[in-house]
Amino acid sequence: MCAYGFMLLIKKENNFMKTEAFCSYLRDVRVSAGVTVSELSKKYGWHRNTIGRYEKDRLCDIEYLYALSKEGNISLDSLLTERLRAGMLNEVEELRSPNFRFSQLLNIQSKNTGDFVRIKIDYSHCEPIIPTGCLVEVTTELPEIKPKQYLVVKDESNKMHACMVMEKDKKLYVLFLKGMPEMVELNSDKVKVIGKVSSILLV
Repeated sequence: MCAYGFMLLIKKENNFMKTEAFCSYLRDVRVSAGVTVSELSKKYGWHRNTIGRYEKDRLCDIEYLYALSKEGNISLDSLLTERLRAGMLNEVEELRSPNFRFSQLLNIQSKNTGDFVRIKIDYSHCEPIIPTGCLVEVTTELPEIKPKQYLVVKDESNKMHACMVMEKDKKLYVLFLKGMPEMVELNSDKVKVIGKVSSILLV
């Protein structure tokens, strides 16, 4: 075997060790939070064997980290930080710093960038696609609003909501699911449209 091939083999083995360590970490986090495999499987649809692989030798999807964070009241930032360190970019110097946090990659200050604005969502009515508390980038110059688009609207108490647009009797509404489900007409005084969600920047 050539020297280059030998180096690749060592790197592959090191990555596998990092994967196993992260999988073990995920299991410890889940157990400590009192969340069972059955609960995750039943609520979110992952097969028990898939979760078993996530806790043994397979790097999980981001959606699984979100579910684990929500069910166990665990910091999504911490889970994403460890997941990033365990993946293909684990040799990047920035990630190897003990002070690195995933959230450092996000600019959490609300700021305007041309026709875009970054907004923190107070209430999401379209989870898990857009989580409550996450930061989203919104297009403020809207084209025609259409059904099934995701909008950010502001309510009468200045809270920001992420909602899906629905159509009924040729009128457009946003669906509120907090408390009793309610369809609020877009032209009403109850909400002000801020813009269309263009990207989700996590928590």
